[in-house]
Amino acid sequence: AHCGRSINRVLVGALAIPERMPQGWEQHQGETFGLREPPIPFDHDDLSPVDLMLLILDRPSSVQAVSLATTDDLLVSKQCEVIGFGYRDDKEPDSFGVKRKALVPILLDSVQELAAADLPRLAKEKGFDPRQEFVAGRDKFGHDTCRGDSGGPALLHVGDTVSLVGITARAVRDATRPCGD
Repeated sequence: AHCGRSINRVLVGALAIPERMPQGWEQHQGETFGLREPPIPFDHDDLSPVDLMLLILDRPSSVQAVSLATTDDLLVSKQCEVIGFGYRDDKEPDSFGVKRKALVPILLDSVQELAAADLPRLAKEKGFDPRQEFVAGRDKFGHDTCRGDSGGPALLHVGDTVSLVGITARAVRDATRPCGD
C-alpha cells in the first residue's frame, strides 16, 4: 500500500520491466493488465498498520497463481525466496527493473526457537508486528531485498510445493545498509 493509489496497471510473468528489458528477453515480456477498479487498501489502524492493497485485474491471467503458505509451513522452513524488480545495489539506480531473487534465512528457524524467543523485545528491536509480519535475512548477510522490491513475493519451498508466505515491505529498524542487510 505504501506505493500509493496511483497504480493503474500490473505486469505479470515478466523477467524485466519492458523498457528495462535486456537484449534477447523479448519472449519474457509477460502480460500487462489494467485494473477493473482503483486499488483497494486493506483496513488498518494506528496500532496495526497493514501495508497491503488489493488489485483486481481487468481480465484473467494465464499465469498460475501460487497457494498461500500455512503457519506450519513457515515454522518448518529455514529460508524463503524473495523476488523483486528493485535495485541490485542502492548506489546503482540503473539496476532497477530486472527481476531478481534471493534466498534469505527466516529470523526464527524453528518452533522451539520461536517459543524460546522474547518476541516482544525482538519485535521492538527489529521494528515488526509479530501478529502480521515475520523477518527474513540476517545482519551483514549480503543477500536481501532493496528499494523497489516492495510488494514482491516471499515464497516458501516445502517439498515440491511453492507457496506464498508473505509480501516484501521494508527493511528492519536496525538495518545498517539499504540493500542486503
